[in-house]
Amino acid sequence: MTTTPKQVYASAAWRRVRKVVLERDGYLCMIRLPGCEGQAAQVDHIVSVDDGGSWFDESNLRAACGHCNNARVNRRTREGWRSARTRVVLVVAPPTPSPFAAYLEEHVSSGDVVIDYGELSVSQHGDHASTMAVRNTLLAALRAGMVDAPRCWVTSTAPDAEQIFPSHEVVVLDIDREDALRQAAGEPELDALVRQWYSQRKVE
Repeated sequence: MTTTPKQVYASAAWRRVRKVVLERDGYLCMIRLPGCEGQAAQVDHIVSVDDGGSWFDESNLRAACGHCNNARVNRRTREGWRSARTRVVLVVAPPTPSPFAAYLEEHVSSGDVVIDYGELSVSQHGDHASTMAVRNTLLAALRAGMVDAPRCWVTSTAPDAEQIFPSHEVVVLDIDREDALRQAAGEPELDALVRQWYSQRKVE
């Protein structure tokens, strides 16, 4: 007999795991799409049950506000990460020079996979087209559940990164706007990108 979502959400088992996940995430939304309400009262399945995700596995669950959870539900038909085996951590920062190096050095553990444009660019001798090709190949493998690692770190300087890259956890690096602009001084294109990033994310 097939279990329906209505039956699951009415069950004692769901109420228990929901409470655990909300407390684990501090009742804060972990999706953080534009328009996020901040406070979480719902729980989102990172990999949908239709795509093989577990109903009750805490590693496949995260706290969510109503706005972000509904937005995710409305996009279920889009391709998402196919495997919950690898925990995906999305690290977001404004497009300053090497914004991720120090953070990754401190937090990445042995066995983790890192998909970072800066690191890949070094291996591709600074060639943008080759770097993007390798990056897109790695992201495609992650989406298909072919990455065999406990954790994968994906970095992005896109203002709407959370909408582009579904993830288990989002880390937004706290880089002061004025510091970011100072780092971009003398580079008009980079300065414009930094200003656009803070404007679109409404971070001052």
